[in-house]
Amino acid sequence: HRLYSNDNDGLYISTSTNARDLVEKLLGSIDHFIVLQNEDNDLFVLIPGCALPRRLHVDGSHLSVQVLLDRRNQEWINNMGEIRCYLYPVHSSKSFLITPSLASSMYLMVMYFITGAYQEVYKMVESCVSEDLTSEELQIFNQLEFLGNDNHPDAHACRLKLSAVTVGLGESAMKCPWSVYEEMLEYVKKYDYVSSACRLTTEEELLLLKMSTPSFGYRLPTELVNRNSYVSAVNNISSLPTDKTLSIKIGIEKPPVIENFDCG
Repeated sequence: HRLYSNDNDGLYISTSTNARDLVEKLLGSIDHFIVLQNEDNDLFVLIPGCALPRRLHVDGSHLSVQVLLDRRNQEWINNMGEIRCYLYPVHSSKSFLITPSLASSMYLMVMYFITGAYQEVYKMVESCVSEDLTSEELQIFNQLEFLGNDNHPDAHACRLKLSAVTVGLGESAMKCPWSVYEEMLEYVKKYDYVSSACRLTTEEELLLLKMSTPSFGYRLPTELVNRNSYVSAVNNISSLPTDKTLSIKIGIEKPPVIENFDCG
């Protein structure tokens, strides 16, 4: 016997353990889904969109990647369109999911962010950008604001990547709810710990460094000044004649002057 979907013609719930294991590898810690398939054994992942996703908040000693799903948030449900579930076809290579709409892409990206799958988030950022968002898409994008306390090195990279790809959309469209200056400073400080898959390109760093403006009356920190000098030099290497060399100036913070130290 097969249990067919009323909303998705020709698709029925897959009972294959191999199919379930495959999808679990693709989704990581995301576990609220159903695996569907058709007569050609093509696989599909059905994820409910009516549940407002949030990260479980715990004490500050560690970061939780546990997902809380609010299924009774009426405002969230009212902003949903006619389609209440997101259907993701599994690519024929069985190595990634296909996102058929902007809303489905953004929802999956937020779920990956909540569960700490930063490399998946980074890969999806460029497919989650639009100048005009529907109420459904906007409420999904707004959930990123509640992930601002994620200080993982890759989390900074993902937020900066999103700032870089949305910079040309104007102030009203997809305004990122974080400070580029603060995120860039943390990114530079933690650069050695940022995974290779989440590192920004030279062009993106230069753009973000231009966008990094400290609070009024404060100068740019030495870390960002030095990073700007280094990245600018790297960007100019390709146009440098073979018989020329390139040098950069690196600033050093002056050590604080301490009087009467340990004179007890």
